[in-house]
Amino acid sequence: MLVGWLLWLAGTAWASGTLVLSSDRPVVFTVNGLPHPVTDDDVPVTTNDKTGVVQVQVVNLLGQVQWRGPVEVPDGYQVRVRWIDRGLQVYGQVKIGERPLATPQATLLPIPPGNLDGPGDFTGSIVAPPVVDDGGSEATTVPATQAGVPVTLALVNRTSSWTNLTIDGVRYEFREARAQTIELTTGPHEVQVGDAQGTEVWHEGTLTITAGGSAELQFSRSQPPLLLGAPDAWSAR
Repeated sequence: MLVGWLLWLAGTAWASGTLVLSSDRPVVFTVNGLPHPVTDDDVPVTTNDKTGVVQVQVVNLLGQVQWRGPVEVPDGYQVRVRWIDRGLQVYGQVKIGERPLATPQATLLPIPPGNLDGPGDFTGSIVAPPVVDDGGSEATTVPATQAGVPVTLALVNRTSSWTNLTIDGVRYEFREARAQTIELTTGPHEVQVGDAQGTEVWHEGTLTITAGGSAELQFSRSQPPLLLGAPDAWSAR
């Protein structure tokens, strides 16, 4: 009788996985409705969800929802997610207590352009497309059919340290101010991101802008430049 009760209890116990939260800037993650402030350090959260799927939301310090969607966290597994450059990185699932032979691959899920409530095509640990309420307006674009169409480009430094950004040989310095606005044109541009002393190059490659109008380029030390709404615009060298 006792053995049968224990087997029934084990069969009905809730699953337990671990979701490890991190971010390159202060944000608040909510996991199944519970808030978890995140700055630089990893924040592990035990999911205790027998469905193996948890609802995740990322909110900035202005209270604006940046990303929302379900994340699959199977029983006995650890899943890492990281908010960076206005996109969610989801790493492969790792069995709790085991050391992976290699670093799990990360899938970057940027905020989808266009209709924010529309479906997207996302893979990895995300089991359904995210719904985003950015609380603001998206960058407006005008389709470009050729190079040379004017672009107003906002440069946003997501690194806490001083940074130099060089575009086509022109250096833009980021010290106290975190953002600048410049005028460019559509087409390829050579970009380099490094430290303020000019001794380290963090990222180097080609940024190809295919639409005129206004756009935003975000960059940091840890991640390559990201043109919002155009995740394939950057090509590393």
